[in-house]
Amino acid sequence: DPGSGQPRSFIGRHPDGPVAGLAIASDERFLVSVSRGSVQVTDTSSGALMGQLDIAAESPRLAVAPGGEDVIVAGDRGGVTRWNWRNGEVAQLADASLGIEHLALSPAGELLVTAGTDRRIRVWDLRTGRIVDSGARAAAPVDGVWFADDADVLVRAKAWLHVFGSTSD
Repeated sequence: DPGSGQPRSFIGRHPDGPVAGLAIASDERFLVSVSRGSVQVTDTSSGALMGQLDIAAESPRLAVAPGGEDVIVAGDRGGVTRWNWRNGEVAQLADASLGIEHLALSPAGELLVTAGTDRRIRVWDLRTGRIVDSGARAAAPVDGVWFADDADVLVRAKAWLHVFGSTSD
């Protein structure tokens, strides 16, 4: 509560260990947290646990689509998983062979950019689940990826900052 400085709610911890990442839905109604063994969606007003997905990830990363229903997790069994916590749908977008370590969603939530151990930058169309561009490669191991807008992807790779278009023409 901004007026009193007191927390509005208490959000419990993951049963399998420390929280490795947090994301909040664009409407700020849901907080998504991830640990090595689970992803949890929590109502920010009441602190109630709204959903949980068991995963197996060494260094998980997550992104939340606008509206907060779709959660994308990198590192789940070495791949990328899409989870709609409202209806329980779980889909594996990529398996461990791509070595994906970083991800980001476009502001509209239609595109996903990933970077893996091979330094390859892949752009996915989340409507189809398919890669639409995989032609870019970072100059060094990737530290993070972000969308600057719905068209440009920023990639930090050690001392380099790359700017790529999100789709090839």
